[in-house]
Amino acid sequence: MFFVILQLICIRQNQGSSHFPGPLGIRLLCRCVRKDIFIMTTQTATIREIVTADYRAAKVLEDYGIDFCYSGNKTLEEISLEQHLNNVVLEKALANLTKQPSGGVLQWNFKEWKTRFLIEYITHTHHYYIRKVSPELLRLGERVSAAESERFPETTDIHRRVIELINRSQQHLTSEEYALFPYILEMEAVRDSKRTFAAPEFGRVEKPVRAIENEHMVCIGQLRSIRTLTSDFSAPHRASQEHRSWYSLLREFNADLHLHIHLENHILFPRAIGLETELLQRKGVALAGFN
Repeated sequence: MFFVILQLICIRQNQGSSHFPGPLGIRLLCRCVRKDIFIMTTQTATIREIVTADYRAAKVLEDYGIDFCYSGNKTLEEISLEQHLNNVVLEKALANLTKQPSGGVLQWNFKEWKTRFLIEYITHTHHYYIRKVSPELLRLGERVSAAESERFPETTDIHRRVIELINRSQQHLTSEEYALFPYILEMEAVRDSKRTFAAPEFGRVEKPVRAIENEHMVCIGQLRSIRTLTSDFSAPHRASQEHRSWYSLLREFNADLHLHIHLENHILFPRAIGLETELLQRKGVALAGFN
């Protein structure tokens, strides 16, 4: 499944490419708070376009039972009909966001961030989070499912699904950090320096991007199943403290992974595909073996 991505890693290793730069500085974050922006609430706007325009819309959509990652390519009208929602009320709720005061992480205008900063943010915030939290999710899941499966048999299935989710969510982190992300930055450097763009042997950047997007959708599907089995991450009345801690951490993991996938699928990856298209349309492009 990851043949194209692995091929990209090998090519970059042969070229002597290294990991992108180190940790983020707080001063950078202070300069990247969102500006006031207009949120699209027309019936023809897709869910991903609405959330990309203003990430606060994700919370509004979630309150109406809409998963903005899972249903990102559907329009507001389509999702309203599909889930039997009052689209007039939904549009009004989204429009009200423009009247709310600015401030907070969810109001950072991610789509205006420079590519290098966006990549570093994804890596040092979301990739770091997955690696840090996953062992604790697995530890709690193992203890809870072993100790409470008789009273709460669903914990066994939840634990199994969490293992699958974590394995999948970690699979492509390294390939992104050491292959795809550096290649995106390299394309941007070529564009800015006006150097000749040599098309890579692995073909269009869309190949590894689509592979990762497919993995993302599998992860979102697994999260939706876990959310259903946990009754929206709400522990049973007689659950132990570890049980409650597990569900609380799963809720946090769910929120983080949704933002993580949004930043890649809806902002970074379309930007990378557009950048490559721009470079290919320039003169002096080496197209040997490119498809």
